[in-house]
Amino acid sequence: MAQSPEELRRDIERTRANLGETLEAIGDRVSPGRIVERRTQRVGSRLRSIKVAVMGSAHDAYGAAGDRAASVTGTAQSTAQGALDAAGAAVEQVREAPHVVRRQTQGNPLAAGLVAFGAGLLIATHRR
Repeated sequence: MAQSPEELRRDIERTRANLGETLEAIGDRVSPGRIVERRTQRVGSRLRSIKVAVMGSAHDAYGAAGDRAASVTGTAQSTAQGALDAAGAAVEQVREAPHVVRRQTQGNPLAAGLVAFGAGLLIATHRR
């Protein structure tokens, strides 16, 4: 199967083109600058993946912040309601205190002294 000189020239040109591309690829592979660039990209990629693994992504942080904000809002509302309830109970106890003291101390001077001592202790601890 003899080829014409023209076919041989085309085959030689294709082979030269392929060889040229192959040599460029090899040169790119072994070029010190490209080696450093590829390694720098690999290290950067690894650092980014480690950062995401440790700290989470921005999307995760946004979602977690939203969840925390909702939780804090709910906690603040329940705490505020609890404080209002406690304040209401405290006001009621203060209103009832004179009646309770009168009932407990009637005819019992020792109980009156203990109640007065407790009230003084309560007042002293709240002033701090």
